[in-house]
This record gives sequence, structure tokens and C-alpha cells, in this order.
Amino acid sequence: MIEFLSQKDSWAPPTFAVTDDAEDPLVLSARELRRDSWERNLAGTIRSMGLVGPAADRHRANAEQAELDFLCRLVEETWSLSDVDLRNRAPEIVAKLTGGTAELFADNPATLSRGELLTAIANHVAGLAARVIA
Repeated sequence: MIEFLSQKDSWAPPTFAVTDDAEDPLVLSARELRRDSWERNLAGTIRSMGLVGPAADRHRANAEQAELDFLCRLVEETWSLSDVDLRNRAPEIVAKLTGGTAELFADNPATLSRGELLTAIANHVAGLAARVIA
């Protein structure tokens, strides 16, 4: 099934097929999508705190690790949700992964299988990230 999905046009293998030692493509896409607003917020915080030099660098590193940890936990929670919870929370999950972007999740969670829904979430976030990068 995973090979079938990965052969579809522009579909990446579902995130749940990623090995433990690899970085999750959904996390990477979400991180890239959120990067601009994250950078602005972090720069404003560093400025308002008056941090410079090594202190600013430490704050930046800690903030970046906290953002990565948040996204990893959110993706792990997403994959472990029951079918009902996943369907109910799909739009909320997409909003969290995208940093609350105004782009709506177009797929209807009630009409998709669990695998299709997980793939649709990953594809939606990756598509938004690709538009931001381009």
C-alpha cells in the first residue's frame, strides 16, 4: 500500500512509513512553512529582551529546539490518534502544523480512510510549504 501511495503523482510516502532514524518529512515541511513567522517572532523577542552575542545565540538555539520538539510531538500524536479523533481533529492539526495559516484543509476527513487522511494532511502541509519556498 505504501509503495502504491508513493507512486501517485506528487505523493510522498506517508510519514508513518519513515524509519526511526530518518527525519519526518511532515515535520520538515511544517518547520519550513512556519519558518518566516517564527523568525520574525524570535527576532522581536530577542530584541525586546535586549539580548546580544552569545546570549542571543543561546536563546535562538533553545527556541529552535523547542519549535522542533513541538512539531515532532504534534506529528507523533497525530499518527497515534484513534480514527474518530483523527477525523475530528484533522483541521486543528493542519492549523497547528501550518502555524494557523489561513489556508483551509480542503479534504473532508469523513470521506477518507485513515491512511488517505494521514497522507492528505502530509500532502497539504507539504504543498503549502512548497508555495512558501517558491
